[in-house]
Amino acid sequence: MRTKAAELARTITETLLKGGPDHIKAPQIEELSKLTIKQLLALTKIESFPMPTELREELVKEVVDAGVIARIETRREFVQAILEAERDNAYEITEHLAGTSDPYV
Repeated sequence: MRTKAAELARTITETLLKGGPDHIKAPQIEELSKLTIKQLLALTKIESFPMPTELREELVKEVVDAGVIARIETRREFVQAILEAERDNAYEITEHLAGTSDPYV
């Protein structure tokens, strides 16, 4: 059975890393699941990236570790890069050139 904190962590991750692959979202969900409800609710204030400096400072003041926030931002950058590459068909081309794509797909 999932806890409310785990469900909220999943919802926050799905919102902030929308469109991202599971291998990027899973560690974020795991990390956020360890936070308290109060900390998770503070993270719901994030509406866009890059995050305004004032909001980041407010979140850190509200007991969300700066490292957690930095990892969210980094993962968001990865997701954005993947989405842009997919939009430009560069993601599949890179997989093909690296020999990692499935030839039957």
